[in-house]
Amino acid sequence: MILEPAFLGNIGPGELVLIFLVLLLVFGPRLPEVGRSLGIGIKEFKDGLKGESGDKKPDAPPPAPAAKQEPANPTDTKENRAG
Repeated sequence: MILEPAFLGNIGPGELVLIFLVLLLVFGPRLPEVGRSLGIGIKEFKDGLKGESGDKKPDAPPPAPAAKQEPANPTDTKENRAG
């Protein structure tokens, strides 16, 4: 005697394929993002079990400060416009 979950009832292979296709259409565009997140999570979990900590990337230098923009016309300043 095989016990089947009550919510599956009489679902056959055709219905399962249909459900799978509908789910693929709904979640298809997000699958790469979900896979990437799942992979990163599994890697972090394995690293945690091994006792490794943090990122393996070396510290990156801080970003350079943004250059101060000069006016397009250096003679066009507030002092020159006041006159």
